Amino acid sequence: MDGFPATDQYDAIRSTGKGFASLFEYEDGGESLVRSLLLGYTKLKHQYRSIGEEDFLDIYLEVIGRGVAKQMVLGNIQHPPSYIYRAVNNSCQKFLSARDRHAKYVANGQTANGLESAHEYDPYQDVGLQEEVWKHFQNLDSICRAIIDLHMRGNTFARISEILGVSKSTANNRYLESIEILRNRVAGQPN
Repeated sequence: MDGFPATDQYDAIRSTGKGFASLFEYEDGGESLVRSLLLGYTKLKHQYRSIGEEDFLDIYLEVIGRGVAKQMVLGNIQHPPSYIYRAVNNSCQKFLSARDRHAKYVANGQTANGLESAHEYDPYQDVGLQEEVWKHFQNLDSICRAIIDLHMRGNTFARISEILGVSKSTANNRYLESIEILRNRVAGQPN
């Protein structure tokens, strides 16, 4: 066996991980990837224990599912365990931020879109958050706005570079910088 407990949670990671591993060519049939996913789950589960085990498992499995879709469509995941680890960290941070934002609404006697619990809170339905992001988006320079808009419409960075006449790396870097600027401004932090 792989040395991890035979619980429902670990079995879910094993079966999902095997499907993910089948998309890559591993000499051991993907067993090393599954072990890496189990190890990552164990480490991150403790790091994000405040989320709750059930919600964390949902996040972890959802990220693996997104990894499967990304690999099937784009085929560009270079190191699957690192991709999953980073994506789970990002998703957990978003979950915690949404929960904290919801707690602030409740503490101020408000509700976020009428939702009664942090588990139900969906930042994509938060009109106030959308308006704040839109306000900060309008303050970005025109090239950054164009890159984000084109990327959100499904264009690759290669295609964006053709449309805007900039290099692919410039399009990618400006996109990442712009997203970071938006995150910081929405969080009330300086750039």
